[in-house]
Amino acid sequence: MTRTRPYPSAREDLLRFLESNGFKPHPLEVFCPSSAHCWVDVAAAKGPDLWAFEYKSRSDSISRGLEQCRSYSNAFNYVVLVADRHRVTASPYFSKFKREGFGVWRHMGSSFYSILPPKRRRVAPAARGVVERQFRRLRLRGGGDRSILDWVRVD
Repeated sequence: MTRTRPYPSAREDLLRFLESNGFKPHPLEVFCPSSAHCWVDVAAAKGPDLWAFEYKSRSDSISRGLEQCRSYSNAFNYVVLVADRHRVTASPYFSKFKREGFGVWRHMGSSFYSILPPKRRRVAPAARGVVERQFRRLRLRGGGDRSILDWVRVD
């Protein structure tokens, strides 16, 4: 039987996985300007695109995850539900994630597997701006703010 990892451990696993795969994850939860679900578990930049990851343990509601993904889709080019569930594809909501273009990843141990790749979406410029400002607040070692494009650029 696979045991559910506590959220802080699972979040750290996801951050490490994203960094090792060329993403630049934000170290904190990120505010997303939506009316219902406004805190993204993990936000990351890759190239010019912003990604939102919503983590669901075995005891979390997949239906709530669908609502959260819908909220994040205003500001993020890619939205992924990360499920710590053995049979996430058996959920009655799985087809809705597919139809709406959200990705679904499975978390097993400290690894992540893409079950359903996300589709790139257009975002509302004002909502994206709110998220970008949170990435810009990350400080350079010598001080000063940097733009999101500088932050994600590979030197």
